[in-house]
Amino acid sequence: MNIKEKVIEVCKLLDELEEFDNSISNEMQKYDYIRCDFYHLIENMKLDSKKCYRVCRDFQKVLQERRKFKNQVELNRVFKDNKNKLISNKDNRNILLTNIGKTEKRLNTQYKNRYYTDEQIKEMLGE
Repeated sequence: MNIKEKVIEVCKLLDELEEFDNSISNEMQKYDYIRCDFYHLIENMKLDSKKCYRVCRDFQKVLQERRKFKNQVELNRVFKDNKNKLISNKDNRNILLTNIGKTEKRLNTQYKNRYYTDEQIKEMLGE
């Protein structure tokens, strides 16, 4: 084992995580601007069914990308909250990995409506 190379590798990985952390606010702002553009497009434009489909399709893609990004942000938060466990011992590193795993599992749960009931959603969709 080459200790120096391993330390360099670990430092590079930690630098990547730090760069991601530093980019979060700009990236979230970008998604907020995009969402705002879509909201105003829907609010202010007269959309026939074809245009409406295209806008919804593109908006859905943006929202799905944003969700993936927000999930990574949450995993980053868990990492930052527990990163001191990296240097203590193997058991603590396992705790960090367990916390990341639990968070990832929680993030992949299905959305539960806050305002509309499932029946109201089905009615809106004409089902």
